[in-house]
Amino acid sequence: MKHRIPHGLGDVAKARNVVEHAFSSYRERLADYEPSLTWADGDTALVRFRVMGKTMEVRMELDDQAVVVEGKIPLVFRPFQGKIVGVLEREVLAWAERARTGELASK
Repeated sequence: MKHRIPHGLGDVAKARNVVEHAFSSYRERLADYEPSLTWADGDTALVRFRVMGKTMEVRMELDDQAVVVEGKIPLVFRPFQGKIVGVLEREVLAWAERARTGELASK
């Protein structure tokens, strides 16, 4: 799976702040799935969580205009791939809008 989510913020640091806020929101709501976010470098993050004993990992690469999400979805979850991508996109876009309107403080 590879999906590009345009955020249009014009700044990788702002995009990273958006990803961190979105993830923090999900970390609390999805604690049972052991979510984790690890920054490999300034513009690449690895997001992991466990569902039904399976670990899923996606890589998020940020640039000044988009977040590119890429990962392998275990076969058992492929029927839900569209929903997974939709949730990711909806959250990134919602938090990016908050960043544009000045609602987000830098982490």
